[in-house]
Amino acid sequence: RRARAVALVKTLSPRQRQILERIAAGHRSKQIAWQLSLSEKTVKMHRALLFAKLDTTNVADVIRIAVEAGL
Repeated sequence: RRARAVALVKTLSPRQRQILERIAAGHRSKQIAWQLSLSEKTVKMHRALLFAKLDTTNVADVIRIAVEAGL
């Protein structure tokens, strides 16, 4: 599982990885937007793309993948 998670995370862009790390830390889109000086709409777009790349539709799976990848 760890190898699969690491491979999935490697497919993400640097910005998507930043957002994944913050989602895994429990931050909401609005908080992430403020931290990264982005609009909330931009964060939501990156979230949607990373959810698609990680082949999941829920935050719990995204967090599980981040933990398994060692983020």
